Amino acid sequence: MEARLDAAAVRRWADLAVAALERARERIDAANVFPVADSDTGTNMLLTLAAARRAVDDAEDDAAGALLDLARGALLAARGNSGIILSELLRGLAVGAERATRDHGPSGHLAGLDAAGVAIALRTGAGAARAAVARPAPGTILTAADAAASAAERAAADSGATAAAVVREAVAGARTAVLGSPDELDVLAHHGVLDAGAFGLTLVLAALRDALTDPATRDAAASAVDLPDDLAASGGRRDVGTLHPGHVVAAGEADGAFEVMYVVEADTDGGDLADGLRARLRAVGESVVVVGGDGVWQAHVHTDTPAAALEAAEGAGLRQVCVRSLLVPPGDVGVVAGVRSPGLLADAAGTGAVVLARTDRPWTPSELVRVLEDTGRSHIVTVLRSDSVATLRRSLHRMPGVTVEAVVVPDDLHVVAALTAREESLGQHGDEARALEDMRAAVAALRWCDLDVRTADVAAGLTSLGEPGDVGLAMVLVGGGVPADDLATCRAHLKARPGLDVVELFSGRDDTVLRVGLL
Repeated sequence: MEARLDAAAVRRWADLAVAALERARERIDAANVFPVADSDTGTNMLLTLAAARRAVDDAEDDAAGALLDLARGALLAARGNSGIILSELLRGLAVGAERATRDHGPSGHLAGLDAAGVAIALRTGAGAARAAVARPAPGTILTAADAAASAAERAAADSGATAAAVVREAVAGARTAVLGSPDELDVLAHHGVLDAGAFGLTLVLAALRDALTDPATRDAAASAVDLPDDLAASGGRRDVGTLHPGHVVAAGEADGAFEVMYVVEADTDGGDLADGLRARLRAVGESVVVVGGDGVWQAHVHTDTPAAALEAAEGAGLRQVCVRSLLVPPGDVGVVAGVRSPGLLADAAGTGAVVLARTDRPWTPSELVRVLEDTGRSHIVTVLRSDSVATLRRSLHRMPGVTVEAVVVPDDLHVVAALTAREESLGQHGDEARALEDMRAAVAALRWCDLDVRTADVAAGLTSLGEPGDVGLAMVLVGGGVPADDLATCRAHLKARPGLDVVELFSGRDDTVLRVGLL
């Protein structure tokens, strides 16, 4: 009996794909040079697909439904360019699967996709992924997806083709695109590597091929991907030696100082929202991708101004707003910081922390686990408010082997104080345990006030902080609606204290609140 892409095959595929990416993750990370050499393409694809597999209902009985579960899980968990494009490929596959079975009724859904249906799904997925990227580049995961879809369509044109045969040809098409990627993208040729995202997609497609093949009759040679394990390119390009886990290939400058990702929820026309958001994000950054539909989208951009990336959403409901630096390498201990003020996103992420921005509702356990995973570390320090720490602790069972130590803060000023103390402590001592102590000490020592200038007397409020004594630093967090006269009063009061350094930070919030801290 011909194997079809049914719900059981989707689950087998997801399991096999996660296993394949787990085996290849470090090699893919090591060869990641485009669009920025942040050595995380393999990790991003693995985390995205692993979360997608967890979202599939094992009771699901048709291919389109299982693919929709897979796609939605991937959308909400997508990481980086590669992960977000992979999520849109899966969404396109799901849409294509529904389209391919629409005329067959319930029995057609249960029977699964045949050769023609698989080809339609692959083409829909490739088209959706390409449309989601603001400036598609050749030689990338998009090129591999297009090549796979074209090969699948050619194979499906044969009246005797099976779904498994179509996917075998899709894998061959993707493989050819991967091997040719250095000929299409100069940065790959310069560094002597194949495109990491295209390589990862080929492994995912190979897993689909294997899911449609009976293990008892599967030939090991026929199941091979036949690509160099180390992603080193051939054909006369510069020899970079044998790539190995942990080796990072240097590339050009990042196309933005920060990576910003967020989920958008809106009850509006999907095409208009996605196109408009994509255009506005292009105005503030590069590597723009917007994917999703049915009321939920995921946005990605590399930018120097994270707050502007949030403003590009134009009031739509946001959640899971994650910001990380593309320039500051992660340390041995990961750091996660939560902030309410969009104006602080760049400052906080610039310390190397993965930052989760507070929107109009509390963070969920999944959002907190996501940023912990994004650190890529098994020892993590969090800088969060007490309610968020409590939420986090209830979900740590999902991260076995990870140690989390909390620095509990009451306000964004304390986040700044903790991260500043960490940087200074590591610079002086290089000791993580000492840095954690210094972070907690800075939070405890900070004297602060929260003044709404519409109702509070600024001078009187600052006087309530007492004499500076041996305090050497004043931090002022300024709301967008604070009048210039009130800010001038604050400056004059603080600068009248000899030896007191004053740092002004703008919250990016449209309020009339001055937050002042002495440390």
